[in-house]
Amino acid sequence: ALVATVPFLWIIKNGGYTSFIGIYESFFPIYANSRYDLFHYSSNAERLDNLLKSYLMYGGGALLLSLPGLIWAWTIKAGNTLTRQRIMQLALMVFAFTFYELIAGKFWINHMLPSAYWVLLCLALLLTRPEDNARPRTKILAIIFLVPVGLSGYCFAQTSFLQMQTAHNKEVQTPEKWRARQIATFLEAQHLQAEDTVQVLDVTGDGQAALLQAKATTATRHLIDVPLYMEPDSAATKALREEFIQDLAAKKPRFIVYVEQFLHPGGGNRLQEFKSLAAMIEQDYVIAEKHDGDYIIYRRK
Repeated sequence: ALVATVPFLWIIKNGGYTSFIGIYESFFPIYANSRYDLFHYSSNAERLDNLLKSYLMYGGGALLLSLPGLIWAWTIKAGNTLTRQRIMQLALMVFAFTFYELIAGKFWINHMLPSAYWVLLCLALLLTRPEDNARPRTKILAIIFLVPVGLSGYCFAQTSFLQMQTAHNKEVQTPEKWRARQIATFLEAQHLQAEDTVQVLDVTGDGQAALLQAKATTATRHLIDVPLYMEPDSAATKALREEFIQDLAAKKPRFIVYVEQFLHPGGGNRLQEFKSLAAMIEQDYVIAEKHDGDYIIYRRK
């Protein structure tokens, strides 16, 4: 609890408490009511049905993997109170980390890594060794349990750390193919001045990496444009869009980088859907560089 208060104290000290609460009152309900593809649910019934199905599949898989190890360790350590307490804690951790996915409502694979860690620990409990005086059938069962754990380890080991490292090094050797590096190279060639700003239209990805590599300054506080498209008819989204357009008009960024390969809530072209932004770009900017289906860089006229 003490650690959790630190960021709140920092927010209050820097005068951001009102804005912070505003996020929870305006944007958070929109985000909570959005599907995994960030498009809003048509009804609460659809939301509950989707969450239940997703959790039964995801939580059910976690249960199937973790339960055998938990039961096995619990059974052979029947007389050890401390060990049983640890087993219960492990079971609670698995539940907690699967349940927080349900709260978020976004069953994305990268979000499941923390719960996968605890599930695999429970699976590894199948390797728990019986006592020396255990029944022969218990020892035979322990040997049998080596099979699923061994197979799981074999499957996970098909992509070893060395293979991942080799693939990474191969990619590093061809940085010209990185979209972020391509955008950054273009921006660096423009010899940006201190007063020049760049607005990126992207999710949490190449756009921000390009700004960092080019040491470019963002034009607005919107490093991610996802909130500008979620439930576009809502008052909160309309207010964000109005603020965004006003900031662009005031800052007059030298470049606007539109990253195309990005999940747009509901599908479609983001610029065509955000008509006021498209009109501003058409009026004040020209295309400086374009990679079809990848990204477009607009230069201010």
